[in-house]
Amino acid sequence: MKKYDNNFLDENDIIDCLKRGCEVEFLYQSKKYSITHTLNDEISVTEYNNMASERTYKTAEEAMEYSFGDKLLRDIIGKMKIIDRSF
Repeated sequence: MKKYDNNFLDENDIIDCLKRGCEVEFLYQSKKYSITHTLNDEISVTEYNNMASERTYKTAEEAMEYSFGDKLLRDIIGKMKIIDRSF
């Protein structure tokens, strides 16, 4: 049996998690990010202490379009270091 860790397996895994209301904190390229749910039932992705980086999305699928320069959230799933996530 595979030991489960906090990392996501793939894009579908993180989308499923977000659809269930989960929230995530992670590191990518030495920067800390969070994915949370807003009071308006949207999904917010932001770099910590950088409100200018915040983007909100109506669906979990749309949140995969969050940009890290030339990469999208869907492209970095295997490179994220998960700090905390709700299940």
